[in-house]
Amino acid sequence: MPERTDRNEALRLADSIHEMNNAAYMTAIANLNEKNRQQAERIAELEGERDKLTQGIAQGLDGQTLLTDLALREGGLYAGIEGGAAGLLAAGFAEQFVEAGGVNYVEVSFTHPKTGPLIVTLQRAQGKTPHKLRVEAEAERDQLLAEVERLRKPLTDERICELWSWSATSEAERTATTQQHAFARAIEAAKDAP
Repeated sequence: MPERTDRNEALRLADSIHEMNNAAYMTAIANLNEKNRQQAERIAELEGERDKLTQGIAQGLDGQTLLTDLALREGGLYAGIEGGAAGLLAAGFAEQFVEAGGVNYVEVSFTHPKTGPLIVTLQRAQGKTPHKLRVEAEAERDQLLAEVERLRKPLTDERICELWSWSATSEAERTATTQQHAFARAIEAAKDAP
């Protein structure tokens, strides 16, 4: 009889294991089904967003692109374009300008496999170009350097007279006392020059 009891116990144990395996299997299947459902919902959501964006782009591009102006101005060709892809491009550039905190101009960097890095300069129409700003700064620098060099000449009698004349004309409304102070500063600067 002990053999039969051991056998019955073994069968009961096998049935229990089988039931546990079935329960675990069913739970795993339920979990997989839930994940599949969630992924299917997310895929449908993303496809909907893609379709909406594609439709919006298509509507923007379907608008007629109009050439509103074509003229030679300031040594270059000016083309005025509105609508369609040009409108999308203009809106994108305007957004870049605002996001970058542009006051007069901003530079936007791009990279393309055929050309490598590119920079597009976005500038307000009424503002000065980066080139014009640089030219003005360089001219001011050159003027100040020339003034420094002029003030560094050795102190000869002729140089003292030149400094006196300079101190009188450097500002139109100087008083005699102010001219004297300007002259004294110029003399001190000239003494310190090598």
